[in-house]
Amino acid sequence: MVLENPHPTPIAGATFDADTGGYRPARGAPASARGPTFHQLDLRVEKTWTMRVWRIAAYLDVQNVYDAENPEATVWDYRYRDRAAVRGLPVLPTLGLRAAF
Repeated sequence: MVLENPHPTPIAGATFDADTGGYRPARGAPASARGPTFHQLDLRVEKTWTMRVWRIAAYLDVQNVYDAENPEATVWDYRYRDRAAVRGLPVLPTLGLRAAF
């Protein structure tokens, strides 16, 4: 399994390397491939209370609100024939408090 970023130099095939017992990818022109469009909606709601000496804030942060399945990397099989996309995180809500003195 070989992992690479989603906007790579394309892999056009592979040749077997008898010295190492593995396959070596045959790459195309550098940076000539384009990955799919990345889209994601993140939202944050925060409320701050200010006192004489300190402040406290509560927040709700939601990443990837509409659960877009964006490919973040590509995984190739050992012969560089089949590939699959590695997807990012699903909806990720975070609730928290922050205080400052």
